[in-house]
Amino acid sequence: MFAANDYMAIGLLRALRDAGVAVPWQMAVAGFDDIEFARYLDPPLTTVRVDAYALGERAISILVRSMRSPRPLRSQHSVLPATLAVRGSCGAGEVRGTEIISNRRRRLPQGGPEGLAPALSGGPPRPRRRVSRGGRS
Repeated sequence: MFAANDYMAIGLLRALRDAGVAVPWQMAVAGFDDIEFARYLDPPLTTVRVDAYALGERAISILVRSMRSPRPLRSQHSVLPATLAVRGSCGAGEVRGTEIISNRRRRLPQGGPEGLAPALSGGPPRPRRRVSRGGRS
């Protein structure tokens, strides 16, 4: 599950724990913002890190240009760099007990992401369920 921000991810971790869902073995969780205590949660929260100062600077720059312009500005599309802080809540950060920072795309192993987190973390494997349709298994 990917939460819109780290505070929502923290609430999700709590709800999953209350429901008896083991993170990351049964469900991986990630947030956005990299708040200061995300690394101190149990498990430590995987999160996307964005430079909040640069984001604010860009917003103020656009606002000032808009205020100085006699005509409305055209809409803009801005992209700021982001990095991924991979920690225990997705299963991968538990390999060495350290934080892995990446801003590059990586190709998943053959077979896709299913079962990847437990394999990396050494946790219990996820049970595979067969869904029966129309009375057949």
